Amino acid sequence: TGSANVAIDNGTTVLNLGTVGVGQNFSATSGGGITDSGVITVAGTATFVTDVDDIDIVLDSNNAITGALTFTTQTGGSNGADITFDNGSTAISLAAFATEGDLTLSTDAAIALTGHTVNGDLTVTSAAAISQSAAVTVSGTSSFTSTGSNSNITLSTDSNALTGAVSAATAGSSGDVTIDNGTTALNLGTLTVNGDLSIRGGNGITDSGVITVSGTSLFNSDASAKVITLDSTNAMTGAVSITHTGSANVAIDNGTTALNLGTVGVGQNFSATSGGGITDSGVITVAGTSLFI
Repeated sequence: TGSANVAIDNGTTVLNLGTVGVGQNFSATSGGGITDSGVITVAGTATFVTDVDDIDIVLDSNNAITGALTFTTQTGGSNGADITFDNGSTAISLAAFATEGDLTLSTDAAIALTGHTVNGDLTVTSAAAISQSAAVTVSGTSSFTSTGSNSNITLSTDSNALTGAVSAATAGSSGDVTIDNGTTALNLGTLTVNGDLSIRGGNGITDSGVITVSGTSLFNSDASAKVITLDSTNAMTGAVSITHTGSANVAIDNGTTALNLGTVGVGQNFSATSGGGITDSGVITVAGTSLFI
């Protein structure tokens, strides 16, 4: 307890953290891996380091670390340095860091991402809001899940670079999802949005999973001549709006759900498909041809 730091280096031996209570900052280093068998409680910041290639950090107890978290791993190329962290009912505060494998974060409170480079897959689960204060770069897939009723997922930094499929899910009736992928092509995986959806991309927007939205949907291509192709059997219930310019096509398939087109602007050709009917609640402006099925 009290205002003094605690630091542990376990050499090349696996470090199994039992019940840990630290009054200020905590640092743990191991070349053999870091795990927990008890709850880690830290009043200040916490730093976890594996200083041998391709060694994992797995801290999956219901921990309670209050200050900013930093993880440091390294790899020899096999990309095995994965990080798993559960902070129980305490909000996760993160410092900027890069990972050399997958990063999995979970908490029953909020998560604020900041300045991360994940050389693997990113999985974030929260019972409250998921937000960010700086850009996130992910080489693999990204998954964001908020299980708390009416909690938002807001990833609106315009320099994000999520390379693999991006999936998201919210709960309740007004759990909105906002994603801006900067100048990186945005591949939408499975989206289950119990609220409104806002998507922005500067290098094309496609889907590899089903997009289900209970509220409105907005797809904004903020660079000219980039395709928007949403051809899964989607289910967007509210008005679907599109902002798009330049010589690239836009295609939407809404499966068996009625497609309500809001304000639509398309720089080239436009195709809209639905097995439940197609209506408009806004103005549709298309520079090229239009096909409604």
